[in-house]
Amino acid sequence: MEPYEVPRGCLVFGGVPWPCAVATKLWVHEGLEFKTGASGSRKRGAPPDCLVTHHTGGEETPAGLYAVLQERKLGVEFSIYADGTLWQHCDPVYVDTFDAGFFNRRSAGVEIVNKGLAPASSRQPRLEYRARGFTYLRYTAAQMVSYLALCDTFCAALKVPKRIPAHDNLMSARELENFKGVLGHYHLDPQKNDPGTQPFDVLLEAGYVRT
Repeated sequence: MEPYEVPRGCLVFGGVPWPCAVATKLWVHEGLEFKTGASGSRKRGAPPDCLVTHHTGGEETPAGLYAVLQERKLGVEFSIYADGTLWQHCDPVYVDTFDAGFFNRRSAGVEIVNKGLAPASSRQPRLEYRARGFTYLRYTAAQMVSYLALCDTFCAALKVPKRIPAHDNLMSARELENFKGVLGHYHLDPQKNDPGTQPFDVLLEAGYVRT
């Protein structure tokens, strides 16, 4: 269905523009595209039924994040920056990026730009919060507004239930098999702690259900 004719202020799923509650930047207009068959992505077999949430562990620009992921032979469908700018890097119905390991085929991914874990001995520019035994830097208010808008649009476009996992620990194979909704990288990988619990608190406040 490419080249797309997509109005600004939308996200794209299966070639169809879906209005989003926040401003968006799309690969169609801006570049920074993860392409089928290129490093870090492949053709998708079926539309995703989960959105995996990550933080970057650094504070890159859009071009910087794209370059880092390309260098590591990774990719991501969406990214959100400190000012709340929401980027879409490909159509997740057609392109499967490499951001969630064994779970890639079922999921799309979003990177929220944030340093993540807060160093124990330094003054930080943002407030900190503690969760799951770690201290994290808070996401900006603008990022959380855009994150909620992305999740809402993703769920509406792909008919994914507005659900988050029932707990903040590693999910079992059976739990993952039966889950559709929004989850974190730490739900999939015992070596990961991103994105922390703040994004899921935001979703809960907006009416998403733990299940």
